[in-house]
Amino acid sequence: MARPKKETQEQTPESIAALEEQLAAAKKNVKYNFQKQAGKLHSLYKLLTATFKKNTSFTNFPTWEDAEHVHFFHSISSSGDAQTTCVPIGGHFHEMIIVTPATEDSPAVYRCSGPLKKVRQKSPSTGQWEVVSVPANAVDHHTHEVEYKHSEIWSPTPMNPEFLKMQAQMAAKIVSSSEFVEQ
Repeated sequence: MARPKKETQEQTPESIAALEEQLAAAKKNVKYNFQKQAGKLHSLYKLLTATFKKNTSFTNFPTWEDAEHVHFFHSISSSGDAQTTCVPIGGHFHEMIIVTPATEDSPAVYRCSGPLKKVRQKSPSTGQWEVVSVPANAVDHHTHEVEYKHSEIWSPTPMNPEFLKMQAQMAAKIVSSSEFVEQ
């Protein structure tokens, strides 16, 4: 069986220059496709002014007073974790429920639950203590209109190199002291 002939193309300065021009043109058309992003999208929302019932009594008989207030809601925490509740004010908070998820062009749309508070109670199924959200009281059922404020890319704070060096030194001391003890 005969081998196919290799075509030999003589490399002239003109052909090399033409190939370099093609390569340069191809490089200009390359677009990055990032698989991971260094930061996370953080959005800030304001739960607009609403009136809630505040118990102002020091006795066992509640005295309910109307009080105006607002809350703020950050879509992620300072450690980058997704959040589902607004900042507590006046002894209560609201769970934030997504109505429309975020897209490339617009932020998520949220609505809020009625007022809630955290209590510690025993689980009926396991008998273990757990923290759960319950209605803040029996007389207040207010909600808020939710207004989008702004968004930004959040990045974790970089570690201080001196701190990392000190951590490594402390770890080395622990290892060396444990080796001494084992001998």
